[in-house]
Amino acid sequence: MKKLVVLMLLGLFSLPLMAQDQKAQIFAGYQYEYLGGSTAPSTISGSLAQTGESFNGFNASIAYKFGKHLGIAADFGAGYATFNGLNARFYSYTAGPVVTLRSRGRVTPFVHALIGGAHASAGSSLGLSAAVSQNGFAALIGGGMDYRLKRSIRFRLFQADWLYYDFPGINNGPSFSQSNNVRISTGIVLGF
Repeated sequence: MKKLVVLMLLGLFSLPLMAQDQKAQIFAGYQYEYLGGSTAPSTISGSLAQTGESFNGFNASIAYKFGKHLGIAADFGAGYATFNGLNARFYSYTAGPVVTLRSRGRVTPFVHALIGGAHASAGSSLGLSAAVSQNGFAALIGGGMDYRLKRSIRFRLFQADWLYYDFPGINNGPSFSQSNNVRISTGIVLGF
């Protein structure tokens, strides 16, 4: 009986908190990345051809709002692809400011600028033991729209990010950077 009374009192005291705007959000969902979209000479035709690879994976983030519009977010993305006999993986872990634009309806747009790191690795999908792994810098600039399903549950209609990465050279070799990359995500957002 005492436990029931305590639970009821806690529920009553939490009502004012429930009426306030949600301060924290957790997002998890699917992501598609297109990496390495540079132009390179084609060995077949001799002309410039678009190179790059598509990666599928997941995206997760946590965000905390300091006020009505400004907050901070930490984002983790993982993409996986198989091409030319390689199993490739690309991970990004970034953080930075988020600006949420409030609307009276169910749709909430946002923009963010995130910086941090990236990790790329590739190994043979043919059973060979050769593997390469590298850490570097990553930056994401983009935004998206969330659609409110219930008070604390939203569906991320889309999140589109421009992705820049820079990997230092291996064994004093040249560094490798790429700025023609895109990441698109969708999934569920839980608010607290």
